[in-house]
Amino acid sequence: HDLYQAGFDYYRKDLFGPDLSPYFAYDLKQTGAIRSNPNHSFNAGIKFGKPYGRGVSLYFQYYSGFSILGEYFDFREDYAGIGLNLDF
Repeated sequence: HDLYQAGFDYYRKDLFGPDLSPYFAYDLKQTGAIRSNPNHSFNAGIKFGKPYGRGVSLYFQYYSGFSILGEYFDFREDYAGIGLNLDF
């Protein structure tokens, strides 16, 4: 089965100083394996550190699409949450 994917991420450098970078990202996946409904993933947050270097990110994540767990691949999910990411 075909899988099509498109996405982007964007860091805004130096908006609040050299070591504080807001960002957002979006990912779209479309497959013909089950149904034609796409998967959407959106992430927005702020990184404490250099945009592409070490640091800590506090973010909001939204996902809408088929389950990312292989066992439940045919179930649609829709959820949001906050998280913390460590880049070393």
